[in-house]
Amino acid sequence: MMKADIENFDVISYFEEKGIEYHTSGKNVTRGWVEINCPYCSDPSWHLGINLENKLFHCWICGETGDIIKLIREIEECSFARALKIIKEFQDNTFEFLKRDIKQRSYKNTYSILPPEATNNFLPIHLNYLKNRGFNPHYLIEKYDLKCCHYIGDYKLRIIIPIYENNQVVGFTSRDVTGKAKNKYKHCPNADSIIPVKECLYNLDNCPSNKVIVVEGVIDVWRIGDGAVAVFGTQCTREQIKKLSKFEHVHVMFDSDAIDEAKKLANRLIGLVKQVELIEIAEGDPAKLSEEEINKIKSLIINN
Repeated sequence: MMKADIENFDVISYFEEKGIEYHTSGKNVTRGWVEINCPYCSDPSWHLGINLENKLFHCWICGETGDIIKLIREIEECSFARALKIIKEFQDNTFEFLKRDIKQRSYKNTYSILPPEATNNFLPIHLNYLKNRGFNPHYLIEKYDLKCCHYIGDYKLRIIIPIYENNQVVGFTSRDVTGKAKNKYKHCPNADSIIPVKECLYNLDNCPSNKVIVVEGVIDVWRIGDGAVAVFGTQCTREQIKKLSKFEHVHVMFDSDAIDEAKKLANRLIGLVKQVELIEIAEGDPAKLSEEEINKIKSLIINN
């Protein structure tokens, strides 16, 4: 294996595709490292760190160390040869990736993707959640084809948010409205999706021009409207990068505490799009911007 293959191994994309939870910022996360739960011990709190530059790892609990090949073999329970193949599959070489065709998927019409208990009958708790966020619930429900779940099922008391691509429902995410759920957002499992959530850009069908604003979450999109897409977090997968590269002008506007992640995304897009710009907000997230601030951003970017 070439040394360059290991150096260019896209750790984040690998974790995203495998559904492995990771942290790139926060308490005890060193800059330039990504942390996961250690597969070698009973670590519950992301104490295994991988250096994103040299791809070496170390667990701060059990002391296990090694290179990325060793870690992949442990995670995948696979052979050395299979680990090498995985490393070659996840190369952070965006130009080569863009030359590859997207795997074709057969579309099926589905609302069958959505939870069976999803309904159009919104309860006061759902409507009040949207109102308290400063939205007109009836407008949002119609505009984004929102559904909801009541008191039963895996998505109880959540707003169901379909994800469209080419006018087809390809997956969904959901937002808790109680404020009590451990996870605010809960995505459709990859196995049940036509396209996995982290390969999608939310609101892509409502971006008619060659300019786009990239934000973290669906509520940020709702605040801005047409011309904005969400990447469901601060990390972009290779598939999302490919879709963003189809725009000429990309403006990245993440939450105020994710400036470093926004810069990383902008750097990945340089050379793939005509123009990349950061929009930094002083505090909070785009969903909390005033109507005046949002209109100013849209007039400068989307409408010009």
